[in-house]
Amino acid sequence: MESRDRRYRHNAYIEGNVVRQRELAPARREQQVEKSREELRRERIRRNAAKQNQQRAMAMDRRYVAFLVTATAVCFIVCAVFIHLQSDVTTRLANIASIESQIAEQKADNVAAEKRLETTMNLDQVREAAKGLGMVTPGSEQVRYYSVENSDYMNQYGEIPSN
Repeated sequence: MESRDRRYRHNAYIEGNVVRQRELAPARREQQVEKSREELRRERIRRNAAKQNQQRAMAMDRRYVAFLVTATAVCFIVCAVFIHLQSDVTTRLANIASIESQIAEQKADNVAAEKRLETTMNLDQVREAAKGLGMVTPGSEQVRYYSVENSDYMNQYGEIPSN
């Protein structure tokens, strides 16, 4: 039992800031110090190179700033033109829609007026109104027929002869 306790105490893990550090043999300690100095020197060189790279990357000369300003201005102008064109298209579409609705209203009004005329007028009423005004139906001797030669219309340059 006692050997077990001793073994347990020997393998126990001790934490804290009071724990003793293992000391290396003097020859190994010098090697360790020399090695750590070399590693520190390499690390310092690496850090300096990284800093120089960062400084070069962050440095902005006049040409680079001018390029950035020009690119920003071009992007701004392109966006402004695009927004203007988009609003112009939207306005035109709204105008087209309003004109189409006006056309539809006019067509509906026209159809309604034609229907109203068709229902209010008939030929018998027109004939009676014409007789009331003293008009007579033309006789067959008063009707003249003209033939048109390959033309869709006819120009009248003088009076039609009467017989």
